Amino acid sequence: MKSNSLALAIFLVTTIAAASTAAPSRFTLASQDDWGANRGFYLNFENETSAGGKSTLSSLKLVAGVADGKNWQYLFATPAWTMDHLYSVDLKVAGGKSTLTIDGVPAGDATGGFEPQPGAVTGDNIPEWANAPTEYSVNQTVLSIRDARGESKAIMPHPLGAAGLFGGGTVATLSTWHYAGGPFTVHVEFRLAPVTVDTTYNPLVDKYGQPTFIDYAGKVKADADLTSAIAHERKHAAGWAASIPFDKYGGASHPTWHDKATGFYHLAEHNGFSWLIDPVGAPLYYTGVCTVSIPSGEQTPIAGRESMFAWLPKEGTEFAAALGENPWGSDPGIKYASFVNANLIRKYGAEWRDAGTAAEKRRVREWGFSGFGKWSANWDDVPSIPVLYSGGVPSLVRHPDFFDLAVVAKIKDVLTSQITPHLNSPVVVGWSYGNEYDEVFTTDEIKQILQKPADTPSRKALVDYAVREIYAGDASKTGQVSTLSDTDIEKLRQFYADKYYGVIHDTIKAIDPNHLFLGWWLVPFWWQNENDWKLQAAHVDVLGIDHYARTFDDPKVLDWVKHSAKPILIGEYSFPPDYDRARGFGTYQSSVSTPEEAGKLYGKWMDATASNPNVIGVCWFEMRDEGIAGRGPGQGPNPVYGEHFAFGLVDVTDTPKWPLVDQVRAANLRADQVREKASTGR
Repeated sequence: MKSNSLALAIFLVTTIAAASTAAPSRFTLASQDDWGANRGFYLNFENETSAGGKSTLSSLKLVAGVADGKNWQYLFATPAWTMDHLYSVDLKVAGGKSTLTIDGVPAGDATGGFEPQPGAVTGDNIPEWANAPTEYSVNQTVLSIRDARGESKAIMPHPLGAAGLFGGGTVATLSTWHYAGGPFTVHVEFRLAPVTVDTTYNPLVDKYGQPTFIDYAGKVKADADLTSAIAHERKHAAGWAASIPFDKYGGASHPTWHDKATGFYHLAEHNGFSWLIDPVGAPLYYTGVCTVSIPSGEQTPIAGRESMFAWLPKEGTEFAAALGENPWGSDPGIKYASFVNANLIRKYGAEWRDAGTAAEKRRVREWGFSGFGKWSANWDDVPSIPVLYSGGVPSLVRHPDFFDLAVVAKIKDVLTSQITPHLNSPVVVGWSYGNEYDEVFTTDEIKQILQKPADTPSRKALVDYAVREIYAGDASKTGQVSTLSDTDIEKLRQFYADKYYGVIHDTIKAIDPNHLFLGWWLVPFWWQNENDWKLQAAHVDVLGIDHYARTFDDPKVLDWVKHSAKPILIGEYSFPPDYDRARGFGTYQSSVSTPEEAGKLYGKWMDATASNPNVIGVCWFEMRDEGIAGRGPGQGPNPVYGEHFAFGLVDVTDTPKWPLVDQVRAANLRADQVREKASTGR
């Protein structure tokens, strides 16, 4: 079935917008913290770079954080770093004060208490979410903690051969130390060195996009393995389609109760539980899977590192469709390769697009999903959750100046062009707008707007609000807005955010009053503060959140869900296997070792969320693994650019991970019954 152009347009706008922002690079020297709970401490290198560039030594910051259970206190140091010097750094926490020294010289201090975070102290680690390229490398040689009991030292890890080039190996762990009260000092030693490229193990990636340096069960060795997998999949899934208890919209085929049929998805309450109702009136617990799209395929940049691949597609051949260019909009002329597409071509031949699309649709149905999640194609016969963007509308700081009526009109035009073709579509579950932290307003953004010219509409609105609500109508104090307290800046931030979310909601609803609005995909703890939950929830039909955690039992999240004024739809969650970092994949915050472990957690997560009165559905991220060499953007000799996680239900060779898929299907099929039982007690 032919897909329309909306998914592609959204993808382009999404990737271009993402590429325009700075990319972070981090290196954890020592950490024992829960950032969202305001507990523990950390000692990090922090930096950032524009897309396509590298973080420089001159902008490298050493950052320490110490938390007291309510807030974090930060210490920053930006000395003139030099290469190949053995640095010695101490973070001392004692008597309501934290001090930072570099080579014995004071580098910063902060006042505040300390609330410990249980668990191991870790170090010598680059977080997978902040691995932007750098012009330097960090070689940490010591991690220890001294307190009244003596000194505890970590054993520093070493990379595991070729896997180490992808960030493999073991994170330094100090599991013997726990806080027992009193002063303590975190001590680290390290050297900074120029980045070097190890080509010893090339090629690192085989013709199928798999690691060359390890063998494992199910690894594709020949094209015949790909074609034989077609029959194996049909045999494994024999009878699955006939046993699906859902109608074509994901609703229960024979529900114990019905709601009205409106032709669109809508909400209802039943026995104290919020429910999503499909267009024909059947209740459902929505289960989706993200990034279902043929032929976009996962891509990896190849420019400047061709030698690390055993094979690459070429123009003018049958594999030309596996070549792409500049998908992020930030590196023009840079070639990318899709091993997914190449393997589909080997598997299905010239009809790979149609065959691949048919397989994706069949899998979504047979594996018990209601439909698609975020970032998927928008086919007219599968339920979907499209993400809207105001591409082409200029930003004032991080967002458009929505107090400018001309800008609001432009936003409406852009959104109208995306929504209008689907105004009467019964398979659009609801619209969302933007994504995650990009749609959070920060205090820094407010401060920057206050520095804009006086006739800037958003600045004028903020100043008018300050006069009215902070200065009790005294307009003579407008010149003081640049010196507002943090408390008053927060008032302005909440006022501004509330107005923005209202404009987006009202604009979308004016264009399309029939479909649900799912919001901005808020991420718990990745925000300015928890007020952002209420600010966004006030302007949605359903509050969409993304939540990556191994269990759905964080007390704060459960409390926010319980007291939310709106039902919750989880747009992304996942437990990507990292195969103990031996196959080149990265380790994510919710990673497990194997697909079997991921399947077990999937079942627990599904049962927990389906039993929650306020959660109406969840979407797994994602259909396919990311490539071990990263999805970019980037160019040059580094083994990894961008994310490289095994999020998928399907690997790079288009082979389902059956130990995961079997458990996913079982959990999906029982979700409605779990929810019905939880709501009725029987």
